[in-house]
Amino acid sequence: MGTGKLFGGISMPGHKGSATHALAFMLAGITTQWKQAVAYHYSGNSTNGAVYKPIIIDIVQAATSVGLHVVNVTTDMGSPNRAMWKLFGVNQNKTWVQHPAQSYMRLYFMPDMPQLVKNRKSSLVNGQTIMLPQDVVVKEMLTSNKVYIGPLQDVVGYQENMALKLVLKLSRNILKPSHFEIHQCWPKVSCSGGATASVISYHSMVPGESRPLV
Repeated sequence: MGTGKLFGGISMPGHKGSATHALAFMLAGITTQWKQAVAYHYSGNSTNGAVYKPIIIDIVQAATSVGLHVVNVTTDMGSPNRAMWKLFGVNQNKTWVQHPAQSYMRLYFMPDMPQLVKNRKSSLVNGQTIMLPQDVVVKEMLTSNKVYIGPLQDVVGYQENMALKLVLKLSRNILKPSHFEIHQCWPKVSCSGGATASVISYHSMVPGESRPLV
């Protein structure tokens, strides 16, 4: 009779014990819908991300040797990956290193998209204002260069006592998340997308109800 469990040892260099996680390394196209797993390791509950650096260098060099051009390393921002970034010398002010296989190129480092969305959410709910460059404002035909949470707060107050909400699932809890919820992505139907933008635009024209958008 099976136990319903899998047993295996950690394969991550410099680590020992029973494996609880699997870490996959993949190559993916930037402008093409292509991806390929090229390496994996079994790991435990805690991993020293410094061991990722030589693995990544080996993968980049091997990919280059068969004619691929690796230009970016994308990861989430868990503790092991942050340790790996630090070992490469990458931080918020320096997002690239010399390419390990093509010395005339740069190898960039970038958080994955969910991490960027989480960072944007954290900034906004903590009261920060994001100022957009003027060329972006002109290109996208925006009414303001300021991005902040105020208009969403206005909509929450406006629809709070309505039986039929203008924006589904948009509530004060979404805009004031707990310590654990702040690291989750916003529900798309709540805080992003064309429907929410339309409601904000409509609400800005309700006399005496909200702050102007400009």
